[in-house]
Amino acid sequence: MPTQDYYQILQVAPEADPEVIQAAYRALVKRYHPDTGGAQASNEKMKELNEAYAVLSNAALRQEYDEQRRFRVATQWPGQERGEYARQTEGRGRWQTADEWLRWQAEEEVRKEEERKARAERRAQARWAEQEQRRYQEMQERKRRAAERKAQAEAKEKARKIIEEERKRREATERARREAVERARRVREYENEVVLTLAPGIEMVLKRVPAGEFLMGSSDADKAAREQEKPQHIVYLDEYLIGQYPVTVAQFAAFVEATGYRTTAERMGSGLVFAGAEWKDVKTANWRHPKDPWGSAAKKANHPVTQVSWDDAVAFCQWISRITGLEVRLPTEAEWEKAARGMDGRLYPWGDDLPDATRCNFNLNLKDTTPVGRYSPFGDNPYGCADIAGNVWEWTSSLYEPYPYRSSDGREDPTSRASRALRGGGFFSNGHYVRGACRAGPAPDVRNNAYGFRVCASLPRR
Repeated sequence: MPTQDYYQILQVAPEADPEVIQAAYRALVKRYHPDTGGAQASNEKMKELNEAYAVLSNAALRQEYDEQRRFRVATQWPGQERGEYARQTEGRGRWQTADEWLRWQAEEEVRKEEERKARAERRAQARWAEQEQRRYQEMQERKRRAAERKAQAEAKEKARKIIEEERKRREATERARREAVERARRVREYENEVVLTLAPGIEMVLKRVPAGEFLMGSSDADKAAREQEKPQHIVYLDEYLIGQYPVTVAQFAAFVEATGYRTTAERMGSGLVFAGAEWKDVKTANWRHPKDPWGSAAKKANHPVTQVSWDDAVAFCQWISRITGLEVRLPTEAEWEKAARGMDGRLYPWGDDLPDATRCNFNLNLKDTTPVGRYSPFGDNPYGCADIAGNVWEWTSSLYEPYPYRSSDGREDPTSRASRALRGGGFFSNGHYVRGACRAGPAPDVRNNAYGFRVCASLPRR
Protein backbone atom coordinates (compact mmCIF):
# COMPACT_ATOMS: atom_id res chain seq x y z
CA MET A 1 0.00 0.00 0.00
CA PRO A 2 1.62 3.27 -1.07
CA THR A 3 2.11 5.99 1.54
CA GLN A 4 0.67 8.71 -0.75
CA ASP A 5 -2.90 8.97 -1.91
CA TYR A 6 -3.07 8.47 -5.71
CA TYR A 7 -6.21 10.58 -5.90
CA GLN A 8 -4.37 13.41 -4.23
CA ILE A 9 -1.41 13.05 -6.59
CA LEU A 10 -3.70 13.33 -9.64
CA GLN A 11 -5.79 15.98 -7.85
CA VAL A 12 -9.10 14.24 -8.43
CA ALA A 13 -11.93 13.04 -6.19
CA PRO A 14 -12.11 9.32 -5.22
CA GLU A 15 -15.37 9.00 -7.14
CA ALA A 16 -13.92 10.56 -10.32
CA ASP A 17 -14.65 8.66 -13.49
CA PRO A 18 -11.88 7.41 -15.82
CA GLU A 19 -12.25 10.31 -18.23
CA VAL A 20 -11.68 12.85 -15.42
CA ILE A 21 -8.68 10.91 -14.19
CA GLN A 22 -7.23 10.76 -17.70
CA ALA A 23 -7.78 14.48 -18.26
CA ALA A 24 -6.18 15.34 -14.91
CA TYR A 25 -3.18 13.14 -15.68
CA ARG A 26 -2.63 14.74 -19.06
CA ALA A 27 -2.91 18.25 -17.62
CA LEU A 28 -0.33 17.42 -14.92
CA VAL A 29 2.02 15.80 -17.44
CA LYS A 30 2.03 19.02 -19.46
CA ARG A 31 3.03 20.89 -16.35
CA TYR A 32 5.71 18.57 -14.90
CA HIS A 33 7.20 16.61 -17.86
CA PRO A 34 10.90 17.47 -18.33
CA ASP A 35 10.45 17.84 -22.08
CA THR A 36 8.27 20.92 -21.60
CA GLY A 37 11.18 22.92 -20.22
CA GLY A 38 8.84 24.59 -17.73
CA ALA A 39 9.83 25.90 -14.30
CA GLN A 40 7.90 23.05 -12.57
CA ALA A 41 9.37 20.20 -14.69
CA SER A 42 10.39 17.29 -12.42
CA ASN A 43 11.33 13.65 -12.97
CA GLU A 44 10.27 12.73 -9.39
CA LYS A 45 6.89 14.31 -9.89
CA MET A 46 6.46 12.49 -13.20
CA LYS A 47 7.32 9.22 -11.48
CA GLU A 48 4.56 9.81 -8.92
CA LEU A 49 2.09 10.77 -11.63
CA ASN A 50 2.87 7.69 -13.73
CA GLU A 51 2.56 5.41 -10.69
CA ALA A 52 -0.77 6.93 -9.63
CA TYR A 53 -2.19 6.91 -13.15
CA ALA A 54 -1.07 3.29 -13.76
CA VAL A 55 -3.20 2.18 -10.83
CA LEU A 56 -6.20 4.46 -11.20
CA SER A 57 -6.53 4.00 -14.97
CA ASN A 58 -6.80 0.21 -14.58
CA ALA A 59 -10.22 -0.82 -13.28
CA ALA A 60 -9.01 -3.93 -11.43
CA LEU A 61 -6.02 -2.21 -9.84
CA ARG A 62 -8.17 0.77 -8.91
CA GLN A 63 -10.80 -1.44 -7.22
CA GLU A 64 -8.11 -3.22 -5.20
CA TYR A 65 -6.51 0.16 -4.31
CA ASP A 66 -9.83 1.66 -3.21
CA GLU A 67 -10.52 -1.34 -0.85
CA GLN A 68 -7.11 -0.97 0.74
CA ARG A 69 -7.58 2.76 1.00
CA ARG A 70 -10.99 2.47 2.74
CA PHE A 71 -9.65 -0.12 5.16
CA ARG A 72 -6.75 2.09 6.11
CA VAL A 73 -8.95 5.11 6.69
CA ALA A 74 -11.43 3.06 8.73
CA THR A 75 -8.91 1.17 10.97
CA GLN A 76 -6.12 3.65 11.52
CA TRP A 77 -6.08 6.97 13.28
CA PRO A 78 -5.99 9.62 10.60
CA GLY A 79 -2.49 10.91 10.52
CA GLN A 80 -0.31 12.35 7.87
CA GLU A 81 -2.46 10.83 5.10
CA ARG A 82 -5.58 12.56 6.45
CA GLY A 83 -3.71 15.83 6.80
CA GLU A 84 -3.19 15.97 3.05
CA TYR A 85 -6.99 16.40 2.73
CA ALA A 86 -7.60 18.52 5.79
CA ARG A 87 -6.81 22.14 6.51
CA GLN A 88 -4.05 21.87 9.05
CA THR A 89 -5.32 24.68 11.29
CA GLU A 90 -8.82 23.47 11.97
CA GLY A 91 -9.32 19.98 10.64
CA ARG A 92 -6.92 17.95 12.76
CA GLY A 93 -8.59 15.43 15.00
CA ARG A 94 -12.10 16.08 13.63
CA TRP A 95 -12.96 12.67 12.16
CA GLN A 96 -13.45 9.56 14.31
CA THR A 97 -14.66 7.30 11.52
CA ALA A 98 -14.30 6.89 7.75
CA ASP A 99 -17.89 8.00 7.28
CA GLU A 100 -17.12 11.29 8.94
CA TRP A 101 -14.18 11.79 6.68
CA LEU A 102 -16.18 10.89 3.61
CA ARG A 103 -18.88 13.40 4.63
CA TRP A 104 -16.22 16.01 5.12
CA GLN A 105 -14.78 15.20 1.72
CA ALA A 106 -18.24 15.65 0.11
CA GLU A 107 -18.71 18.92 1.93
CA GLU A 108 -15.26 20.02 0.85
CA GLU A 109 -16.13 19.23 -2.73
CA VAL A 110 -19.28 21.38 -2.38
CA ARG A 111 -17.21 24.18 -0.85
CA LYS A 112 -14.67 23.98 -3.63
CA GLU A 113 -17.45 23.99 -6.22
CA GLU A 114 -18.94 27.10 -4.60
CA GLU A 115 -15.50 28.71 -4.58
CA ARG A 116 -15.11 27.77 -8.23
CA LYS A 117 -18.49 29.30 -9.05
CA ALA A 118 -17.59 32.39 -7.02
CA ARG A 119 -14.29 32.68 -8.87
CA ALA A 120 -16.10 32.18 -12.16
CA GLU A 121 -18.64 34.86 -11.18
CA ARG A 122 -15.85 37.24 -10.18
CA ARG A 123 -14.09 36.57 -13.47
CA ALA A 124 -17.38 37.17 -15.32
CA GLN A 125 -17.92 40.39 -13.39
CA ALA A 126 -14.36 41.42 -14.12
CA ARG A 127 -14.88 40.65 -17.81
CA TRP A 128 -18.17 42.60 -17.74
CA ALA A 129 -16.47 45.51 -16.00
CA GLU A 130 -13.65 45.36 -18.51
CA GLN A 131 -16.14 45.28 -21.39
CA GLU A 132 -18.10 48.17 -19.88
CA GLN A 133 -14.88 50.12 -19.43
CA ARG A 134 -13.92 49.33 -23.01
CA ARG A 135 -17.37 50.38 -24.26
CA TYR A 136 -17.18 53.58 -22.22
CA GLN A 137 -13.73 54.33 -23.62
CA GLU A 138 -14.96 53.59 -27.14
CA MET A 139 -17.99 55.85 -26.58
CA GLN A 140 -15.74 58.61 -25.25
CA GLU A 141 -13.48 58.16 -28.26
CA ARG A 142 -16.48 58.38 -30.61
CA LYS A 143 -17.62 61.53 -28.83
CA ARG A 144 -14.13 62.96 -29.06
CA ARG A 145 -13.94 62.21 -32.76
CA ALA A 146 -17.46 63.59 -33.31
CA ALA A 147 -16.54 66.76 -31.42
CA GLU A 148 -13.36 67.00 -33.45
CA ARG A 149 -15.29 66.57 -36.71
CA LYS A 150 -17.85 69.15 -35.54
CA ALA A 151 -15.10 71.59 -34.62
CA GLN A 152 -13.45 71.04 -38.00
CA ALA A 153 -16.80 71.54 -39.77
CA GLU A 154 -17.47 74.69 -37.76
CA ALA A 155 -14.01 75.98 -38.52
CA LYS A 156 -14.55 75.29 -42.22
CA GLU A 157 -17.97 76.97 -42.11
CA LYS A 158 -16.49 79.96 -40.30
CA ALA A 159 -13.73 80.19 -42.86
CA ARG A 160 -16.30 79.87 -45.65
CA LYS A 161 -18.39 82.65 -44.15
CA ILE A 162 -15.34 84.87 -43.77
CA ILE A 163 -14.43 84.23 -47.40
CA GLU A 164 -18.05 84.81 -48.47
CA GLU A 165 -18.29 88.03 -46.46
CA GLU A 166 -15.02 89.22 -47.92
CA ARG A 167 -16.28 88.40 -51.40
CA LYS A 168 -19.51 90.29 -50.74
CA ARG A 169 -17.55 93.20 -49.29
CA ARG A 170 -15.35 93.36 -52.38
CA GLU A 171 -18.40 93.09 -54.61
CA ALA A 172 -20.18 95.83 -52.64
CA THR A 173 -17.10 98.02 -52.81
CA GLU A 174 -16.79 97.46 -56.52
CA ARG A 175 -20.51 98.01 -57.01
CA ALA A 176 -20.34 101.22 -54.98
CA ARG A 177 -17.36 102.34 -57.04
CA ARG A 178 -19.18 101.64 -60.30
CA GLU A 179 -22.31 103.34 -59.00
CA ALA A 180 -20.28 106.36 -57.94
CA VAL A 181 -18.71 106.49 -61.39
CA GLU A 182 -22.13 106.11 -62.96
CA ARG A 183 -23.62 108.83 -60.74
CA ALA A 184 -20.73 111.13 -61.55
CA ARG A 185 -21.28 110.44 -65.24
CA ARG A 186 -24.95 111.32 -64.84
CA VAL A 187 -24.26 114.70 -63.19
CA ARG A 188 -22.64 117.55 -65.14
CA GLU A 189 -22.21 120.79 -63.21
CA TYR A 190 -21.95 124.20 -64.84
CA GLU A 191 -21.84 127.76 -63.51
CA ASN A 192 -25.60 128.37 -63.28
CA GLU A 193 -27.04 124.92 -63.78
CA VAL A 194 -26.62 121.20 -63.27
CA VAL A 195 -27.52 118.70 -66.02
CA LEU A 196 -28.70 115.21 -65.03
CA THR A 197 -28.72 112.24 -67.41
CA LEU A 198 -31.72 110.07 -66.55
CA ALA A 199 -31.42 107.63 -69.44
CA PRO A 200 -29.75 107.57 -72.85
CA GLY A 201 -30.99 110.70 -74.63
CA ILE A 202 -33.07 111.84 -71.61
CA GLU A 203 -31.68 114.76 -69.60
CA MET A 204 -32.97 117.14 -66.94
CA VAL A 205 -31.66 120.67 -66.33
CA LEU A 206 -31.69 122.18 -62.83
CA LYS A 207 -31.14 125.92 -62.41
CA ARG A 208 -29.31 127.56 -59.52
CA VAL A 209 -31.30 129.81 -57.20
CA PRO A 210 -28.92 131.90 -55.04
CA ALA A 211 -29.16 132.13 -51.26
CA GLY A 212 -30.95 135.09 -49.77
CA GLU A 213 -34.22 136.56 -48.52
CA PHE A 214 -37.42 137.04 -50.54
CA LEU A 215 -40.97 138.21 -49.98
CA MET A 216 -43.38 135.31 -49.59
CA GLY A 217 -47.17 135.66 -49.78
CA SER A 218 -49.33 138.64 -50.68
CA SER A 219 -49.74 142.02 -49.04
CA ASP A 220 -53.05 143.73 -48.34
CA ALA A 221 -52.27 146.10 -51.22
CA ASP A 222 -52.74 143.22 -53.70
CA LYS A 223 -56.48 143.30 -54.34
CA ALA A 224 -56.35 139.87 -56.04
CA ALA A 225 -54.85 138.22 -52.98
CA ARG A 226 -56.76 135.60 -51.01
CA GLU A 227 -56.57 135.14 -47.26
CA GLN A 228 -54.54 131.91 -47.56
CA GLU A 229 -51.76 134.00 -49.20
CA LYS A 230 -51.41 136.34 -46.20
CA PRO A 231 -49.59 137.71 -44.37
CA GLN A 232 -46.72 138.61 -46.60
CA HIS A 233 -43.45 137.81 -44.81
CA ILE A 234 -39.71 137.52 -45.37
CA VAL A 235 -38.14 134.07 -45.73
CA TYR A 236 -34.43 133.25 -46.03
CA LEU A 237 -33.32 130.26 -48.13
CA ASP A 238 -29.91 128.73 -48.77
CA GLU A 239 -28.83 128.24 -52.37
CA TYR A 240 -30.59 125.35 -54.13
CA LEU A 241 -31.37 123.88 -57.54
CA ILE A 242 -34.79 123.71 -59.20
CA GLY A 243 -35.95 122.13 -62.45
CA GLN A 244 -35.83 124.38 -65.51
CA TYR A 245 -39.10 122.78 -66.64
CA PRO A 246 -41.83 120.62 -65.17
CA VAL A 247 -41.04 116.89 -65.38
CA THR A 248 -41.90 115.72 -68.89
CA VAL A 249 -43.62 112.60 -70.15
CA ALA A 250 -40.30 111.32 -71.54
CA GLN A 251 -38.52 111.81 -68.21
CA PHE A 252 -41.29 110.11 -66.26
CA ALA A 253 -41.34 107.25 -68.78
CA ALA A 254 -37.62 106.67 -68.15
CA PHE A 255 -38.42 106.35 -64.43
CA VAL A 256 -41.25 103.87 -65.03
CA GLU A 257 -39.17 101.79 -67.44
CA ALA A 258 -36.27 101.62 -64.99
CA THR A 259 -38.35 100.73 -61.93
CA GLY A 260 -41.65 99.25 -63.12
CA TYR A 261 -43.46 101.82 -60.99
CA ARG A 262 -47.27 102.00 -61.17
CA THR A 263 -48.86 105.36 -60.46
CA THR A 264 -51.80 106.06 -58.18
CA ALA A 265 -54.10 106.39 -61.20
CA GLU A 266 -52.92 103.05 -62.58
CA ARG A 267 -53.45 101.31 -59.24
CA MET A 268 -56.85 102.96 -58.61
CA GLY A 269 -58.00 102.57 -62.21
CA SER A 270 -59.05 106.16 -62.95
CA GLY A 271 -58.13 109.85 -62.95
CA LEU A 272 -59.94 113.18 -63.08
CA VAL A 273 -60.23 114.90 -66.46
CA PHE A 274 -61.26 118.54 -67.02
CA ALA A 275 -64.21 118.49 -69.41
CA GLY A 276 -64.48 122.24 -70.05
CA ALA A 277 -66.85 123.10 -67.24
CA GLU A 278 -66.43 120.30 -64.73
CA TRP A 279 -64.14 117.47 -63.62
CA LYS A 280 -65.04 113.89 -64.50
CA ASP A 281 -63.57 110.68 -63.08
CA VAL A 282 -62.52 108.81 -66.23
CA LYS A 283 -61.77 105.10 -66.09
CA THR A 284 -58.29 104.10 -67.33
CA ALA A 285 -57.11 107.74 -67.35
CA ASN A 286 -53.47 107.81 -66.21
CA TRP A 287 -50.13 109.35 -67.16
CA ARG A 288 -49.99 107.31 -70.39
CA HIS A 289 -53.55 108.31 -71.34
CA PRO A 290 -54.23 111.60 -69.52
CA LYS A 291 -57.74 112.15 -70.92
CA ASP A 292 -59.10 108.85 -72.17
CA PRO A 293 -57.89 105.47 -73.49
CA TRP A 294 -57.55 106.85 -77.03
CA GLY A 295 -55.37 109.85 -76.21
CA SER A 296 -51.77 108.67 -75.77
CA ALA A 297 -49.11 110.75 -74.02
CA ALA A 298 -46.46 109.02 -76.13
CA LYS A 299 -47.03 111.70 -78.77
CA LYS A 300 -46.41 114.38 -76.11
CA ALA A 301 -43.00 113.31 -74.86
CA ASN A 302 -41.93 116.93 -74.28
CA HIS A 303 -45.17 117.94 -72.51
CA PRO A 304 -45.40 118.00 -68.71
CA VAL A 305 -46.42 114.62 -67.32
CA THR A 306 -49.91 114.72 -65.78
CA GLN A 307 -52.27 112.40 -63.90
CA VAL A 308 -49.59 112.10 -61.21
CA SER A 309 -50.32 112.28 -57.49
CA TRP A 310 -48.07 113.73 -54.82
CA ASP A 311 -46.96 110.17 -54.01
CA ASP A 312 -45.97 109.59 -57.63
CA ALA A 313 -43.91 112.78 -57.65
CA VAL A 314 -42.09 111.77 -54.46
CA ALA A 315 -41.28 108.32 -55.91
CA PHE A 316 -39.83 109.94 -59.04
CA CYS A 317 -37.57 112.17 -56.90
CA GLN A 318 -36.36 109.19 -54.88
CA TRP A 319 -35.40 107.39 -58.08
CA ILE A 320 -33.35 110.33 -59.37
CA SER A 321 -31.63 110.57 -55.99
CA ARG A 322 -30.56 106.93 -56.25
CA ILE A 323 -29.16 107.12 -59.76
CA THR A 324 -27.41 110.49 -59.42
CA GLY A 325 -26.37 110.67 -55.77
CA LEU A 326 -27.96 114.12 -55.47
CA GLU A 327 -30.58 114.87 -52.82
CA VAL A 328 -33.46 115.32 -55.26
CA ARG A 329 -36.93 116.14 -53.89
CA LEU A 330 -40.00 118.22 -54.44
CA PRO A 331 -39.49 121.94 -53.75
CA THR A 332 -40.90 123.36 -50.56
CA GLU A 333 -43.57 126.03 -50.99
CA ALA A 334 -40.95 128.64 -50.15
CA GLU A 335 -38.47 127.28 -52.71
CA TRP A 336 -41.16 127.12 -55.38
CA GLU A 337 -42.38 130.69 -54.68
CA LYS A 338 -38.88 132.17 -54.63
CA ALA A 339 -38.23 130.54 -58.01
CA ALA A 340 -41.56 131.94 -59.29
CA ARG A 341 -41.19 135.49 -57.97
CA GLY A 342 -37.49 136.10 -57.49
CA MET A 343 -36.28 138.16 -54.55
CA ASP A 344 -38.19 141.35 -55.48
CA GLY A 345 -41.73 140.14 -54.76
CA ARG A 346 -43.01 140.33 -58.37
CA LEU A 347 -46.50 138.99 -59.09
CA TYR A 348 -45.53 136.70 -62.00
CA PRO A 349 -42.28 135.03 -63.03
CA TRP A 350 -41.68 137.72 -65.72
CA GLY A 351 -42.69 140.70 -63.56
CA ASP A 352 -45.97 142.44 -62.71
CA ASP A 353 -47.50 142.54 -66.19
CA LEU A 354 -50.66 140.53 -66.61
CA PRO A 355 -50.35 137.15 -68.33
CA ASP A 356 -51.10 136.78 -72.02
CA ALA A 357 -50.74 134.20 -74.78
CA THR A 358 -47.05 135.06 -75.26
CA ARG A 359 -46.04 134.33 -71.68
CA CYS A 360 -47.87 131.21 -70.50
CA ASN A 361 -50.46 128.54 -71.28
CA PHE A 362 -53.57 129.49 -69.25
CA ASN A 363 -57.29 130.26 -69.42
CA LEU A 364 -57.96 127.38 -71.86
CA ASN A 365 -56.23 129.29 -74.64
CA LEU A 366 -55.11 125.95 -76.11
CA LYS A 367 -57.32 123.64 -74.00
CA ASP A 368 -54.42 121.27 -73.23
CA THR A 369 -50.82 121.17 -72.09
CA THR A 370 -48.05 122.54 -74.32
CA PRO A 371 -44.42 121.46 -74.77
CA VAL A 372 -42.19 122.75 -71.97
CA GLY A 373 -40.24 125.89 -72.86
CA ARG A 374 -42.72 126.99 -75.51
CA TYR A 375 -43.11 130.41 -73.84
CA SER A 376 -39.40 131.05 -73.22
CA PRO A 377 -37.88 133.46 -72.77
CA PHE A 378 -40.90 135.79 -72.30
CA GLY A 379 -42.47 133.69 -69.57
CA ASP A 380 -39.24 132.73 -67.75
CA ASN A 381 -38.30 133.64 -64.19
CA PRO A 382 -35.08 135.49 -63.27
CA TYR A 383 -33.16 132.20 -63.00
CA GLY A 384 -34.03 130.79 -66.43
CA CYS A 385 -36.92 128.49 -65.41
CA ALA A 386 -39.94 128.17 -67.72
CA ASP A 387 -43.61 127.17 -67.34
CA ILE A 388 -43.78 128.14 -63.68
CA ALA A 389 -46.99 130.00 -64.46
CA GLY A 390 -49.70 127.97 -66.20
CA ASN A 391 -49.49 124.76 -68.25
CA VAL A 392 -49.76 122.43 -65.16
CA TRP A 393 -50.24 122.87 -61.44
CA GLU A 394 -47.10 121.72 -59.59
CA TRP A 395 -46.86 119.69 -56.39
CA THR A 396 -44.64 120.93 -53.56
CA SER A 397 -43.36 119.04 -50.52
CA SER A 398 -45.18 121.29 -48.04
CA LEU A 399 -48.43 120.63 -46.22
CA TYR A 400 -51.16 123.17 -47.01
CA GLU A 401 -50.88 125.18 -43.80
CA PRO A 402 -51.55 128.88 -42.96
CA TYR A 403 -48.81 131.49 -43.27
CA PRO A 404 -46.29 132.57 -42.16
CA TYR A 405 -44.16 129.79 -43.65
CA ARG A 406 -41.84 128.08 -41.16
CA SER A 407 -40.07 124.93 -42.32
CA SER A 408 -39.68 123.78 -38.70
CA ASP A 409 -43.37 123.93 -37.74
CA GLY A 410 -44.23 120.44 -39.05
CA ARG A 411 -45.44 121.42 -42.52
CA GLU A 412 -42.51 119.52 -44.09
CA ASP A 413 -43.49 116.19 -42.49
CA PRO A 414 -43.09 113.65 -45.33
CA THR A 415 -45.25 111.04 -43.59
CA SER A 416 -48.42 113.11 -43.20
CA ARG A 417 -51.44 112.29 -45.39
CA ALA A 418 -52.91 115.77 -45.06
CA SER A 419 -53.38 118.10 -48.05
CA ARG A 420 -50.25 119.26 -49.90
CA ALA A 421 -49.63 122.71 -51.37
CA LEU A 422 -50.07 122.96 -55.14
CA ARG A 423 -48.74 125.98 -57.04
CA GLY A 424 -48.60 127.72 -60.45
CA GLY A 425 -52.00 127.16 -62.06
CA GLY A 426 -52.75 125.04 -65.12
CA PHE A 427 -53.77 125.38 -68.73
CA PHE A 428 -57.42 125.83 -67.70
CA SER A 429 -56.69 128.42 -64.93
CA ASN A 430 -57.47 132.10 -65.32
CA GLY A 431 -55.03 134.92 -64.61
CA HIS A 432 -55.70 134.96 -60.88
CA TYR A 433 -54.47 131.36 -60.39
CA VAL A 434 -51.22 131.74 -62.34
CA ARG A 435 -50.01 134.43 -59.93
CA GLY A 436 -46.82 133.48 -58.08
CA ALA A 437 -48.47 133.75 -54.66
CA CYS A 438 -51.59 131.72 -55.44
CA ARG A 439 -52.03 128.51 -53.43
CA ALA A 440 -54.18 125.39 -53.62
CA GLY A 441 -54.26 122.33 -51.33
CA PRO A 442 -55.62 119.01 -52.64
CA ALA A 443 -55.16 115.61 -50.98
CA PRO A 444 -51.88 113.84 -51.85
CA ASP A 445 -53.60 111.08 -53.85
CA VAL A 446 -55.53 113.44 -56.16
CA ARG A 447 -54.51 113.23 -59.83
CA ASN A 448 -55.86 114.82 -63.00
CA ASN A 449 -54.82 115.93 -66.45
CA ALA A 450 -53.58 119.33 -65.18
CA TYR A 451 -51.44 118.23 -62.18
CA GLY A 452 -47.69 117.80 -62.65
CA PHE A 453 -44.51 118.72 -60.77
CA ARG A 454 -40.93 119.90 -61.05
CA VAL A 455 -38.01 118.77 -58.90
CA CYS A 456 -35.65 120.54 -56.56
CA ALA A 457 -32.22 119.51 -55.26
CA SER A 458 -29.52 120.45 -52.86
CA LEU A 459 -26.20 121.49 -54.36
CA PRO A 460 -23.81 118.65 -55.28
CA ARG A 461 -21.28 117.76 -52.62
CA ARG A 462 -17.79 118.82 -53.51
